[in-house]
Amino acid sequence: MKNFRFFAAIAAFAMITLSSNIYAQGPRQGNGQDRVMSEKIAFITAALELTPEEAQVFWPVYNQINAQKKEAQKAVKEARKALSAALEDGTATDKEIDRLLDCYIAAKLDHNKVGKENTAKLRNVLSSKKTARLFLAEEDFKRHQIRNIKSPHGPKGDNGRPEHRK
Repeated sequence: MKNFRFFAAIAAFAMITLSSNIYAQGPRQGNGQDRVMSEKIAFITAALELTPEEAQVFWPVYNQINAQKKEAQKAVKEARKALSAALEDGTATDKEIDRLLDCYIAAKLDHNKVGKENTAKLRNVLSSKKTARLFLAEEDFKRHQIRNIKSPHGPKGDNGRPEHRK
């Protein structure tokens, strides 16, 4: 029971922190994103086993990092889209393609740089083990979401059958 209260307190703190960021950023595209973010917060909180003190420091840093990662990913996506459009158009010169390719590579390098810089920030607020757990938890959460999207019958258990909710 004590562990449940502890987890609930951390999850509540994380939700408050996230909700303040959501409202500060303006309206979203429906509540589907909110649901996924809530699931992600719970998933990460459980995986990292954050103390209340760690959670107070971690979530604002994580939210800032997440915003930077989204911006960097958006730049990569835009550069890729421009490069792809130029190639499909067929009228772009080699010089134009070189410029667009350089922009795409620069965006990818910047994305990687953001990741490296943010790892250092995370190590300032979490132990190395918890930082490593965070990276694994983010990957696990992505896989979990993909499995849920692929399965028309909801999440699957270890035996490959849909989980029964208790």
